[in-house]
Amino acid sequence: MKERKMNIVDLENNITDGIRIEEMLGAEFDYLRIDELGRSYSRSEDKQLNKDFKNYYDREAEKYRRIMRKEEGY
Repeated sequence: MKERKMNIVDLENNITDGIRIEEMLGAEFDYLRIDELGRSYSRSEDKQLNKDFKNYYDREAEKYRRIMRKEEGY
């Protein structure tokens, strides 16, 4: 079983373009590995991948908001 690794930026671009895991993997790979999300996804896990990505994105946005508040003195 071969995994294709993808970084979070490329994943975001693919998700926003509506590309499914099956298309990201092609015929050569069995799983999609996203280290930032801490797991691999099979061809049929598009819903889980979208959910995990949204949670990751929300956490990162909250980290950024906290940094900005700190810098502004709130």
